[in-house]
Amino acid sequence: MPLILVADRIFETLLPERHAFQLNHVADAIDFSLGNTCFSTLTVNKKLSTTYHRDQHDLKGGFGVMFTLGDFEGGQLVFPAFRCAVDYRPGSMILAEVHETHGNLNNIVGNRITCVLYAREHINICGSTEDEEKKHAGKLIVHAREDE
Repeated sequence: MPLILVADRIFETLLPERHAFQLNHVADAIDFSLGNTCFSTLTVNKKLSTTYHRDQHDLKGGFGVMFTLGDFEGGQLVFPAFRCAVDYRPGSMILAEVHETHGNLNNIVGNRITCVLYAREHINICGSTEDEEKKHAGKLIVHAREDE
């Protein structure tokens, strides 16, 4: 949680208008926010290279905040439309428009953990935790994926 709070503060400092928009959205879903932040969701990827994609189900107008942990090299984050690649380093934090096409190079050496923070698009129309648990009882599926 301390890293998530730091990420939230950095986001708020660097992009205050985007942060406020996202915080307002998540405020309508207090049962599903990550503490007192503008995030509803944390995805953790271990040594995962992603194909080029545009994030779906993230808040339109929101921003993705990503940071890395571990001891690694490689896995640069590429945004083809901008003809750029960000060389993730251990401890890096990146704020990005994740609705733009992006992906990681498959050249990771070592152990890289990437944490991706964002707000879900329709999280603000969920009921309470109790209501959602009843509605989805027995339907919860957890997906875990890791590159070898």
